[in-house]
Amino acid sequence: MGKIILYLLGISLFLYSCNVEKRVMKNEERFNNIGRKWLEKNPCVNDSIVTYIPGEITILPVQEIIVDTIATQKAIDSISNLYKGCADQVSIAYKEGYNKAISECKIKLRALSITKRNPDTIKIVVKDKQEVKLLTQDVINLRNKLSESEITSIENKGVSTKWKLLFIIACLFLGISGYFNIKK
Repeated sequence: MGKIILYLLGISLFLYSCNVEKRVMKNEERFNNIGRKWLEKNPCVNDSIVTYIPGEITILPVQEIIVDTIATQKAIDSISNLYKGCADQVSIAYKEGYNKAISECKIKLRALSITKRNPDTIKIVVKDKQEVKLLTQDVINLRNKLSESEITSIENKGVSTKWKLLFIIACLFLGISGYFNIKK
């Protein structure tokens, strides 16, 4: 009867100690790792960020006329060929008329403008707020570890130089004692 109770007690202790759930609940790091794995497989899609980007109307004025001098010269040459006796007068008249037309066109184009419209935009980004909290906590933890490692490296830097100095002094003593031992 006593052996049976001991066996039952041993089996119950064994089963109790192998309870994975209780081991995970006791260790916060394991618990957070399991939570992250669960979040990767089951993200919460109810958390969304809505961004409204208002549209805009841009008015671009028409500023410049590009004058085609090659086409103008071809037109003047072709008219001058028709009226050979008064080619200079035709050329001057054509240029004056052309310049007058260009200046009138520039005046009319200054009153015109091109309207460019950008529509309103609504941008919806689905992001799991739980995951964002975990990732920010990870960033904070990593920054803490980095600052701790920088502090320990600064502290250990002085220790390493001390050991190097002690090693050099020991080598000098060894060399000096070897010199005196050989000399005797």
